[in-house]
Amino acid sequence: MYINFGNQYGSPSVLWYTEQKLSDGITCPLCGATANTIKKTGKAGCAKCYEVFASVLDPYIKRIHGSVTHNGRIPGGGTPEQKQEREISQLRQQLKSAVEAEDYLKAAELRDRIRELEGK
Repeated sequence: MYINFGNQYGSPSVLWYTEQKLSDGITCPLCGATANTIKKTGKAGCAKCYEVFASVLDPYIKRIHGSVTHNGRIPGGGTPEQKQEREISQLRQQLKSAVEAEDYLKAAELRDRIRELEGK
């Protein structure tokens, strides 16, 4: 599986200036992709590449997607702990929005709900 980090014209512009950060000696143990390959193609070879080359790829992934954590669906809905963690995360986002909108009553309600879920 290849994930393309190239720009809309297909060139690997995202990784152009990482030459000094990427060491050609690093190799993914799963697919054999090298730092040089990723630099040239703008594509990670497999999921393990994201772990092996995380220090270089994470800033670009965050810039492109806004986050380096997956916020999509969880197969089977996830464990109760995962559901609670996701609810807390959503409540924190709502709390931030409420404070920015100066809706302090709603913010206090959200804060209390977060504390309740966290067991504080």
